[in-house]
Amino acid sequence: MYSTLNRSNADGFRLFCENHVFTDFPDPDSLQFPSVQSVEPIRSPFAVSLRLPSSKSITLRQLVVSALAPEKSTLIGFDRSDDVDAMIDCLRRLGIEFRIADASCHVDPTGFNLKEDIELDPRMSGLTLRLLLAVAVLRSGTTSFNGSDSLKARPNSDLLDAIRTAWLHRAIGIRVPSNNHTRTSSITQGCG
Repeated sequence: MYSTLNRSNADGFRLFCENHVFTDFPDPDSLQFPSVQSVEPIRSPFAVSLRLPSSKSITLRQLVVSALAPEKSTLIGFDRSDDVDAMIDCLRRLGIEFRIADASCHVDPTGFNLKEDIELDPRMSGLTLRLLLAVAVLRSGTTSFNGSDSLKARPNSDLLDAIRTAWLHRAIGIRVPSNNHTRTSSITQGCG
């Protein structure tokens, strides 16, 4: 492929590309650009208030940290999404209480269920699954995971291997069965 930019007349250029002629282009010397404008530095302090959109990724992490905290907490600037709702539903199944009002979320972790066997459904949220896999290691009960077919098809072998390796170095046993290192079915602590 070749192309050539040739001056076709005094007013413009013509682009030739593999024997195709494209539209006339203006002569670059004839283009008018805006005049240079100077920007004055700010000489005194100013106050501004902005509300930036929240990050789904940060919100999911904040929910887990709040669920693991010893006291109640409030998240401000809280936005809902399918992944955030999936995380809240999973944490509710773990005994965490939520009160959501306007753009805030009040989290009460005092009822966290560490012992009973439970099944969690992160739906299609890969980050919810990965964060809750780590939370599951803290529990003495079996934590089973379900979810959409697309979530089950995602590879989690690196995280599952890290969980297995971390627990091999401790006195507590852990079993992390998986289907071809892609599906996480359950995490059981204390099984030896």
